[in-house]
Order: sequence, then structure tokens, then C-alpha cells
Amino acid sequence: PNPERAGRRLSRRALVSTSQIGSTMAGRASVADVPNDIHDEYEVGETLGTGHFSKVKLGIHKITRERVAIKIIQKPAESKMGMLKAEVDILTKCDHPNIVRLYKVVDTEKVLYLVMEELKGGELFDRIIAKNHYTEAEARKLTITMLKAIKYLHEQGVAHRDLKP
Repeated sequence: PNPERAGRRLSRRALVSTSQIGSTMAGRASVADVPNDIHDEYEVGETLGTGHFSKVKLGIHKITRERVAIKIIQKPAESKMGMLKAEVDILTKCDHPNIVRLYKVVDTEKVLYLVMEELKGGELFDRIIAKNHYTEAEARKLTITMLKAIKYLHEQGVAHRDLKP
């Protein structure tokens, strides 16, 4: 993993500065690097999903009106921060059309916010149940798409444990 290279890639997209990624990866983001709170830049809306350690909410950028997903993570004890840093590292190095993009990291005293691309695909299981019947052609297309993303992750040295279409 190369946080500097990933940070430069995000910086080129004008999404986050290299210093923000570097500071966050090192666990030392300062108020000068990031907003005091996610609400400084985004309107935070409805809950899109919940997980064991986080909640994902809809966010709308106050100036551009761009819709994003904001993953809100209550910071665990310092001994468990490695897991969060690993997720940020993985997301910063991924650049693939079928893998969620990380736009920005907002690191506050108690909460880490990951501002990401809003995805509308949902959970695979929910999609299959809602459709009631998945044709072979649909399953093949979805499987190929997922396998391309998994192949890319494996080439990056990443094993994904929460796949979504």
C-alpha cells in the first residue's frame, strides 16, 4: 500500500488533499487539515445502512449539491484503530469502476467520517429477493462484474469480505 500515491490520485480529482490522507493515515489529522465536523460541508440525511461498527448516511454537499454516502464510525479504543486505518488505506488505493470511491476523510476527536461515492445497487440478497426470479443472463452479467472487481482487489493484495453489486 502506498498512501502517498493514493493521496495524489485523490488530490488530482480535487477531492482531498494529500496532507489530509497522510495525516489521517498517520492518525494525526489536525483541525487545519479537515473541517471541525462533517456538518460544516455536508447536509447529513437519512440512514442508508448500518453495520457492526458504523452507520452510513446520505450526505449532500452544501455548495455543489453532490450526493454522497457518509460512513460514520465511532472511534474505538486506540488498540483497535489499526482496523480503521487499514480500511482507509484500502479505499485510498482502489481505483476501479465497480469499487466504491473514497472522496474525503474527516477525522474528529470521537468520530471518523468517510465521505464516499453514493452507490444505489444495494445488497445482492435483497436484490434477488425483490426480483423474485433472476435469469441466467442477469446472474452471469452480475457475476462477471463482481469477479472483475474481486480480481482487481486481489491484484492490489486485498481480500474483500462484504461484497455488494
